Amino acid sequence: MRDISPRRKQIEHETGRHKICRGWRGRLHWENMEWLERIVEKSLRACGLYQTGFRNLFDIRTERIEVSFPDLPEAFDGLRLLWLSDFHIDPLDGLAELLVERLRLLEYDIAIHGGDSTFNYDLTDTAVERIRMITQPLLARSPVYGILGNHDRYEMGRILESWGVQMLVNEHTWLERDGQRICLAAVDDCHYYYGDDLAAAAEGLDAHSFKILLSHSPEIIN
Repeated sequence: MRDISPRRKQIEHETGRHKICRGWRGRLHWENMEWLERIVEKSLRACGLYQTGFRNLFDIRTERIEVSFPDLPEAFDGLRLLWLSDFHIDPLDGLAELLVERLRLLEYDIAIHGGDSTFNYDLTDTAVERIRMITQPLLARSPVYGILGNHDRYEMGRILESWGVQMLVNEHTWLERDGQRICLAAVDDCHYYYGDDLAAAAEGLDAHSFKILLSHSPEIIN
């Protein structure tokens, strides 16, 4: 796991509430409108949809997506990747336990922790314990790789790493099977912390290697 980038470090140490799109443009960004969040919440409560939304959170469904590539090395045909992200686990009592039960039923070869462990931007003991509850059974079954999201402080990456998750922050690693290999390259969050560095993640890679790019936000492809 690479050291924290200067840009992420600067933003993590800012005082006060973090802002998306700093400056005058940021005033118009919906993620900065706390008053709008309160209005939406009160409106949902008033019409009885707030609790419905919470029930939907616990209606967990597994989506299987099959993709094919003409240049995928033959040894990796049928590779099963389990992608998990956006837990925002702090306020969701019982979600970690439910996820553990559902994940036990799935078959996969590697798991990827896609970021956003916490709900707010602060790292709480509750979030750490609940993420540990989800992560430990995954580590017992397969390799687990992780990236950081826009709700993750760098410290969360260090914690995941200490448990055995291979964190990828603007770097890459290789998966090997039967003498063939493919690359997992990953970037830091590009949405909030502006810590992404695609050049660093691809450093030393040649144009012919098969690569999978891991990013919490799709903005990296813009």
